[in-house]
Amino acid sequence: MKFLTFTDVHSDFSILKRLSQVAEADDITCIIVCGDFTFMGQNLRKVLEHFQSMPKPVYLIPGNHEEHTSFVEMVKQYDNITNCDRKAVKVGEYYLLGFGGGGFLQENDEYRDLARGWYNKHKNDKTILLTHQPPYGTPLDELSIGHVGCKDIRRSLKRLLPVIALSGHIHESAGVCEEVDGVTILNPGWEGKIVELP
Repeated sequence: MKFLTFTDVHSDFSILKRLSQVAEADDITCIIVCGDFTFMGQNLRKVLEHFQSMPKPVYLIPGNHEEHTSFVEMVKQYDNITNCDRKAVKVGEYYLLGFGGGGFLQENDEYRDLARGWYNKHKNDKTILLTHQPPYGTPLDELSIGHVGCKDIRRSLKRLLPVIALSGHIHESAGVCEEVDGVTILNPGWEGKIVELP
């Protein structure tokens, strides 16, 4: 599977237009968005309409900028967009395990419970972990003040062992890709990355 992934575009329609053009490539099967596609919920409908017009199916989770908006209800109106928040969504041979929002919570009981369920149900499946907040103590969550990611997401990497873990939120780590606990972790940033999985 080959897909385009990006995060934190914050309603920048010039970037979204360029990403749409990238997604036109015949070998790209879908688009995966890791949240914060608006700025504090502004232009939500306009951004969703842009996703609807993209040349491939769009799978997304909300970021902290979409948490307190009408996103959940609004996205149901668009058949080219699938909300993966707090769900396991089958895409080809893979399951997208999605958890949006989060801000700067280092402990998240809701995520912890959800991840346990995913492990029990999908431990023999190929999975892609899709979170807005990055895992704690990694190159994806490091700021000058220290690490600001989620410890529960980090702990779940060893157990879930996704093929890849995608996240955003921390602009300073845009484009960073590393291996942590045997898992490839990636913040694709607003420029986007093309990922090819076996």
